Amino acid sequence: MKVDMDPGRLAAIGATDARLRCGYRLGDVVDMRPAGDRAGGLGFRMFAFEDAPAVVRSSLHNVGFSDAPDARAVEVRLMRLYMNQVNVTKIPVVVYEVQVDGLAPQLIRSQLPNMNWNGSEDEAYRGYGRALEGANRQLVEKLNLACN
Repeated sequence: MKVDMDPGRLAAIGATDARLRCGYRLGDVVDMRPAGDRAGGLGFRMFAFEDAPAVVRSSLHNVGFSDAPDARAVEVRLMRLYMNQVNVTKIPVVVYEVQVDGLAPQLIRSQLPNMNWNGSEDEAYRGYGRALEGANRQLVEKLNLACN
């Protein structure tokens, strides 16, 4: 059974409490996933994200990106967003390629295996959300390293 994921529901789960300590501006968030909207599955459900960049942008909304035109631009390429299942383990994965002010891109990968209790849609949302939150937290921590 194919399930189209609700972007608002996932973005709320994937939000992080990490905050930027200096001025960055979120630029483009581009979908580079080789599988298109397909995002793996859990149990008998196959998941799809039609507008995954909107989910990423929305989940990063509250970390403290500036609207100032002179703030350092952060471009995010969404390379992977999927869930894999191996026996009783679910493995949600989120991978960003991040480029700050045209410098060399860096990869951020969040992969948080967890027990698959019943293969429910709610469980899948929580898994995707944890992986998204993990990637967002890593992004904020990496950007904060360059703050004075």
